[in-house]
Amino acid sequence: MARKKKAEKAVKRKPTKTPERERILQYKNWKSGDFAWSVPYGETKAFQFELIEFYPTDNIEPAVSAMTLQAAGGYRTLPISLLEETKAKAKAKWLSLKNKK
Repeated sequence: MARKKKAEKAVKRKPTKTPERERILQYKNWKSGDFAWSVPYGETKAFQFELIEFYPTDNIEPAVSAMTLQAAGGYRTLPISLLEETKAKAKAKWLSLKNKK
């Protein structure tokens, strides 16, 4: 009867370190941790967001990563041009952009 092959021993690998990147925490009049209102793409009502990190050199337009404060929660990336201080201003800006199309 043939003998089973010996199992190969697992090789312990060193964890690779990811390089630290510089996070941009302030852009124009907004800072990380601020609260802002915006109507995200694909939605029709304004949501309140907590701003996390800014991407001023984004390919399309300057953007910000933000966390929603609604019960469902979640993260979104939004254009900075859509951020406003109040819910009414955010909705008005969204309606004006919607009517331009």
